[in-house]
Order: sequence, then C-alpha cells, then structure tokens
Amino acid sequence: MSGRTRVLAAFTAAVVLCGAGSYAAHGAPPLLSPAMDPLVRNMDPGARPGDDFFLHANGTWMKEHPIPPSERGWSIALAVMEEIYAQKLGICKETAATTDAPPGSSEQKVGSFWIAGMDSAAIEAKGTRPIQPWLDAIAAIRTREELLETVAHLRTVGVGAIYSLFIGLDDKNSTQYVIFLHQGGLGMEDRDYYFMDDESTNRIRDEYPEHVAAMLRLLGDDAARAEQGARSIIEIETALAGRSRTLEERRDPYANYNKMSLGDFTKLTPSIRWKDQLAEMEIAPPDSVVVGQPEFFVRADSLLGAVPIEAWRDYLRWHLVSTFAPQLSSAFDKQNFHFYGTISGGATEQRPRWKRVLNAEEDAIGELIGQVWVKRYCSPATKARYEKLTDNIFETYAERIRHLPWMTEATKEKALLKLSRVGKKVGYPDRWRDYSTLEIGGDSYAENQMSANRWWFRHYADKLGKPVDRTEWEMTPQTYNAYFDGS
Repeated sequence: MSGRTRVLAAFTAAVVLCGAGSYAAHGAPPLLSPAMDPLVRNMDPGARPGDDFFLHANGTWMKEHPIPPSERGWSIALAVMEEIYAQKLGICKETAATTDAPPGSSEQKVGSFWIAGMDSAAIEAKGTRPIQPWLDAIAAIRTREELLETVAHLRTVGVGAIYSLFIGLDDKNSTQYVIFLHQGGLGMEDRDYYFMDDESTNRIRDEYPEHVAAMLRLLGDDAARAEQGARSIIEIETALAGRSRTLEERRDPYANYNKMSLGDFTKLTPSIRWKDQLAEMEIAPPDSVVVGQPEFFVRADSLLGAVPIEAWRDYLRWHLVSTFAPQLSSAFDKQNFHFYGTISGGATEQRPRWKRVLNAEEDAIGELIGQVWVKRYCSPATKARYEKLTDNIFETYAERIRHLPWMTEATKEKALLKLSRVGKKVGYPDRWRDYSTLEIGGDSYAENQMSANRWWFRHYADKLGKPVDRTEWEMTPQTYNAYFDGS
C-alpha cells in the first residue's frame, strides 16, 4: 500500500466481511439438491479424479469463468469483489456529486479524490507538473549529503529508494513500536529477476532496460541520454540485488531480526548517517532499530561513494516517476502497465479507469469510504450476528482443546489462556481513525496520492514511543478478506 508500510494490528485479529450475499439473516441455508449444489455444479465429471482431482472438482467453474484479460487470475473471491466494486463505485459517484459537503469532511475527501482521479483531461494537461518540485530537487543534488536528504524526503511521500523502512510492533516485544530497516530499492519485483536464468525471467529482464529508458524519455531525455540513464539505474539495482536475500532466506524470522543500537548500525554503515537520515523524516533518533539484512546495508553504504552523483540522480528520477506513473498522464500510465501489467504480470488489458481509481482511493482513504459502506451494507445487527458466529468458533475450539487426549492438563491450561487472549475484529471498528489532518483536493490526482502517502507515513512514525493501540484496524470494512497479526 503505497502510504501504509506494515500491518500493525496489535494482536491476533479475525475480520469478517458483513456484506456480500449472506443468508445469516434468514437462519441456516436449506439443504440443496445435487443439481443446485454449487460444489456439484462446478465439478467436471469428464475429468478423472485420479488423474487431476483439482480439475475434477473445479473444471466446470473454470470453463465458465475464464480469466478476464485485465487480470492475472480469477476466483470466486474475485467474483464476489465485483459486487463490492459496484457498491464503492456508487458511494464515490454520489459523494462526488454532493455540492454541500463541508471542506475537510470525510464526504469532501472521498468525493474530491474521485473527481481528481477520474478527470483524465486535467491529468493529461498537467503532464509531469505534479512531480516537478521533486524532479527539481533531484536535479539540484550535487553531494552525497544532498542525495541522502532527498532520499529521506522522498520516502515520506511513498518513494522507497535504496532501502525499505517501516514502523511496526517489535516482533520480540509487542508492547512497543520499532523502526524496521530492510533491503529494497529495486525496480523489479524481487532480487531473483536480476539473476535467475529461465525463459520467463530472461524475457522480463530483457524488457526492463527498455521500460526504464522509455520512462526517462517521457521525462524529457533524448534517446541516448535515456539509454545511458537506464544502464546506470540497472547497474545500481543489480548491485543492490546482489546483496539482497532470496525469498526463501527472508522466510526465516530469526535470521531477519537483527536488533542493534542506532550507534552500532551507523558504525556498520557510516556513509548513511542514520541520525541525520531519520531527522530529515522528522523522526527522533531511537535507541535501537531492527535491521533485516545487515549485509545489504553494507553494500548500499559502499555504493553511495562509488556511484557517480549523476547516476544517483537518474536512479531517483526513475523511482519517483515509477511510483506515481499510475497518477500521471496516459503515456506514463500506459508504459507502466505495459511492463508491470503485461510483461511481468501477464494481463493483456488494463483495468478500466474507474476500477484503478477505486483501488487507489481504497488504499489511500478506504476507511472514509468504509464509513459510508457500513451504514449501507453492514448494520449493527449484522455485525452482532458475525460476532456471535466468531465467538461460537472460539468456544468450539476451546471445547476441543479441553477434550484432546494427547495434551496434558497443564498444556491445555496454557492453550486455553492463549486462546482467551486472542482479539477478534469483526465487521467494522468501533472507533474510526481521525483523518482531519489529511488534505485532499479535486485538482490533482498525483498530489492527492502524495498527500495520502505523506499522511500514512506520519501516522506510523508518530506511533514511536507511544503506547500500542490494540484497537486499530489494518483492513477496511468493505475488504473481502481476513488477516492475522501474530505480533
């Protein structure tokens, strides 16, 4: 999520969507005949279960629901989300048409975000003007100190250059928030795209330099300058990727938890001067940070002195324009989709604009949309019904623990205590976040995205040193999903 940096719910959370197509209001569903049973209806009797059980169980559904050209895949869950898209579309359209929403109100922000995102003519006319102040700041970089200052400032609006920083609960001390520093700064999805030698990866890697160069040309570089800039950018990213851990290596939570004092980390990476880097983000220097991959930061630190400033300027321009391409004029948006949507993702068509804007608005201010959505589609009675369902599941789980023949009584007591401490978040929060400091206008889609990113960065940064909020939600009510946070 562009502005959000980490799931932060303070305890285990179970979130149940209250909207789409429930028969809880009418009691238990009736027994279905085989002809009406969706499980039976979606089977493919022509596929032998011994040869391909998945096809046997789902073959008819797959035939009747081909993957849309705009999607990487398709499922029943995504089909349900189409209904939610329609609900959110109605909310955004009606809110945008409201002329008497007080400035700064939730209604004004939802409507203005939608208006700015859907005004393609204004977006075309603006071109790169929304990001021009940042382009000017990057062009003015002459020293390593100025480079690092700009990296810090860009991070506050959602541009993750060189490394990844996020703020969340300390995995080994859930009573406090901590700064996590991880590998990052790549333009392709994972470090393996820079090194793996297979047909699919080679095809993506071969296309990547032309994509980067194309974006630089759209920023005004001539062909030769864009090609040189792309080479420099990919050299930096490949060097960073060379000391990035693989996906498998990042799955080890202990190996990727390296807590150290800020002083010790600065000794490890003296060029970055972390106290100054955090100060530029208006973060008071903490006693300690959690470093995911120390060897990556040693490599990043060495590159700061070895790579020419001009190459770093190209690198920052690239990451800036890549971050905000979906909110810029159609040339940037289409080129961005060509690589990430088609070449890397496999989709042959872009989603319609209204869906893309809805996705951005959901990510930026989804809870403000959710406040209206709850009033229309998730009544207090519905929430109470699903809370009861969730409590019944926990009660059944507790009963099963009590009767486990292989668990000792002492272990059962600990298991039941642990179960009793699980927090459950169902339907929608009892207390909404305060978005009063977030400014959203109807003039610039990209500037609204930057404003939202800046708000989310500050929202998490301000948690440092404060008590943990165990009531906060990290999922909007209209999201058809659930999440678990073990921290």
